[in-house]
Amino acid sequence: MTPKQKNTTTPQPQDYHTPLEEKEMINHQ
Repeated sequence: MTPKQKNTTTPQPQDYHTPLEEKEMINHQ
């Protein structure tokens, strides 16, 4: 497995939201 392929499998920082962030976003709506 190439590093590039593995990188695609892991969630990107900008795409990943922690449960806390999700809750904050929901509260703001």
